[in-house]
Amino acid sequence: MRGHTVVACLVGLFMAGPMGCDKDKDKDKDKVQPREAAKTPTAPAPNPHKTVEAMAAQKPALRSQDGSFDLTVDETTTHLPVLPFGQNSAVYFEGKKGRITVAGSSQVGYPSFRAEMVGWRLDELTLPMTLTGSDKQLVRFRYQVTERVEYKSDDAATRRGENEVTLLSYEGNVLTGTFAGTVAPKSKALGEPMKVSGKFKTTLRLKGVERASDKSGADAEAAQAGETDG
Repeated sequence: MRGHTVVACLVGLFMAGPMGCDKDKDKDKDKVQPREAAKTPTAPAPNPHKTVEAMAAQKPALRSQDGSFDLTVDETTTHLPVLPFGQNSAVYFEGKKGRITVAGSSQVGYPSFRAEMVGWRLDELTLPMTLTGSDKQLVRFRYQVTERVEYKSDDAATRRGENEVTLLSYEGNVLTGTFAGTVAPKSKALGEPMKVSGKFKTTLRLKGVERASDKSGADAEAAQAGETDG
């Protein structure tokens, strides 16, 4: 009797074996297969040999007006090849003060220098003329060595006439001239004020100001009309 029982058990296990395997396979089908982890792109290793100059050379070239700009700081002269577009301008709005600005910078933006003359309308000046500050007019200088190192003239000094710009000629929209004065550091930790001077020839962006050729033509027509009326 015991032998029959053992045989029956063995037969039962034999018959259930394949079915048990099939059930296990069905369970595996129902399992959600794990997704492969997304591969993160590997950043290139930094180049230890890349110099500051090489990094600066990768910056886009600044937009420049035609002309030239030379700056002398404490007897050292630097040619600034870029005349930033928009910073070389002459503007005038009715009822407000006129403004003349000339500026130069390096290819990467620093160093840079800007001279700003507030209170004059360029197309009403008879050149050559030297502009100095007063209670109603200002001649401001700003010299920026780096993004954080800046020298500039204060308004009190400009009103005392310590800075000056001599406008030599104005033809079409091209202005030439020289400048001289003093700029002080924005932070006293940078040292003492410095003497600055230089010369420029720049093409101006005009707003509310006539080109010299347009003005001279209008003056000639007015003069001719006066002679005809006489």
